Amino acid sequence: MQGWRTRAEVARELGVTERTLQRRLAEAGIRPARPGRIAMLSDADVTQLMEESRRRSHSQKPALEPLSPGEATSERGQQNRRLVTEVQQISRILDGIC
Repeated sequence: MQGWRTRAEVARELGVTERTLQRRLAEAGIRPARPGRIAMLSDADVTQLMEESRRRSHSQKPALEPLSPGEATSERGQQNRRLVTEVQQISRILDGIC
């Protein structure tokens, strides 16, 4: 069957696991054909999957610019305080104090 491949073959071609391929197919809304027990993907399905993957990678947010030393210190301090507060809240919940 020229033009049709199993999920395992497509995953191997794309360099991902079958589970990752399955998740990406679901995200792209592609449902493989099941002529028997094995799910098969057409060349058009694979092309659509690759286009969706490209579109998704281009739509991701650009990396944040590094913070200045002063901003980094205050930002880190705020994050640390929030983390300590969360840990204290979790501890109270676990101790039944809440």
